[in-house]
Amino acid sequence: MVYPILDATLHLDETLSARQIEALEQALHARTGVISARVTLRNARLILVQYSPCCCSVSDLLRLLDGLGHPAAVRYGGDPPAGTRLRECQGVRCRA
Repeated sequence: MVYPILDATLHLDETLSARQIEALEQALHARTGVISARVTLRNARLILVQYSPCCCSVSDLLRLLDGLGHPAAVRYGGDPPAGTRLRECQGVRCRA
């Protein structure tokens, strides 16, 4: 079975230092459902995230960033309609 993977680009309200970028990427990687997360080198305010909508949502990612003191907004991407998400994600086990 193939599980869906979605892309989202999140825009931070501030430019981050190298240390902040590393900490932010590590926090996102630790989140259940995040497959990859990286802050773009060209623009240290954009975060490219690949995630499984079965295990997390863009809203979850935005709450995580806000909790870390780095508010962000969705620039591109987002979650699919709820019905689609549930059908494709039935039986998926996310790590705790």
